[in-house]
Amino acid sequence: MTAFLEIGSRSTIEAIKGEDTLAYGFAKYYIKYSHPIRKPLNLTLVYNSYLKKYEDKKELDNNTVSVKTYWDYPVFDRKNSGLKFDMDFGWREKRYREKDIYTNSQWMLKLGSTYRIKDLWSFSGDMGYRYYDYFLTGGKNRKEFSEKVEGKRNFYTGRLRFLLLFDFRQTDFDSLPDTNQFIYRFGVEVKPELSFLSEIAGRIEEGRKYTDEDMEEEQEGDYYFQYRGWWLKTEHPVLERISTILKYENYNKHYASADYDYQWFEVENRWKCLLLENSVRRFSFILGYLHRETDYSPMRISSYDKDSVEMEIQFSRRNSWSTVFCFELDIYDYTISREKDKNTYSATIQIEKEIITGKIALGVEYKLKLKDYELKPDVTQEAGRISMEYKF
Repeated sequence: MTAFLEIGSRSTIEAIKGEDTLAYGFAKYYIKYSHPIRKPLNLTLVYNSYLKKYEDKKELDNNTVSVKTYWDYPVFDRKNSGLKFDMDFGWREKRYREKDIYTNSQWMLKLGSTYRIKDLWSFSGDMGYRYYDYFLTGGKNRKEFSEKVEGKRNFYTGRLRFLLLFDFRQTDFDSLPDTNQFIYRFGVEVKPELSFLSEIAGRIEEGRKYTDEDMEEEQEGDYYFQYRGWWLKTEHPVLERISTILKYENYNKHYASADYDYQWFEVENRWKCLLLENSVRRFSFILGYLHRETDYSPMRISSYDKDSVEMEIQFSRRNSWSTVFCFELDIYDYTISREKDKNTYSATIQIEKEIITGKIALGVEYKLKLKDYELKPDVTQEAGRISMEYKF
């Protein structure tokens, strides 16, 4: 069983609508429980609650609650083949104080089949159904059917891998034209095993979604958008305990019924140094740099460049406790809206302690963020999390 409680303050998506960022307080509750019903049938229950209270716009206050169940039944698992049957059910409700209220009930049947010939390839697929019911806004109700197929193919004993995913969706509205769309993802991974290059990986994905499909979405409202993104990453060993990663990513988003379209690209470089590792202790250090340029085409006032520097220190003692400290500096430079220019300083500390080895672990996390504006008063935000993991 895993559970956590997190309380604090944060903001909506930066630069949306070209307005000041909306600040709000939040509380998150999460519980996940897994239990074998009868061998080989397994059941997992997940409860999630996300409460948000805005400082300046009380009409946006809302609470999202979801309950999901996952049924897992391995039919057989042999040396060269396997067959597993999954059945998922869920319910989700997002309730505003003065706006729309809607629920989302869903079920999913998934039959995953794997045939392994020296780990050469695998195949899986699933079907899903979701129903969105808006109580106070007529005409927005919709049903969504989806079928997904995913495959992986390995060559040269795993040194070359191709990944492919197709997700077909059919959406039926009460009063709007129905839509059919594909979500596809293609990826490749290469491990050349060279002294200066250990891996090359890339992904490309395109599709259509709604903002209310993601519980973590910080943008309020129900918007339909099309997106396309791709990234390329390389990993390089430098010394025995030092490695670096180079990554380029490009993403664009186009909304069907709002002027929020934007695109961005970013370049990232991360260095990892393993300072100490033995049978008892592990001590590592990570340093990263990221540059992003974001362009809101309909609203130039929201376009900005961002430079980030991140430092992370990890220290752990086997079967005892672990600590992570992270510090990040973000510099925002807006194209034509200087009053939004700011430096953001973020610090995070995580501590996890095993109370009973292999049975009970407790965790504490604290986040602090300072937004230092050039032309406006500074803003401070905090958040704290308490978590527990128990293995029966």
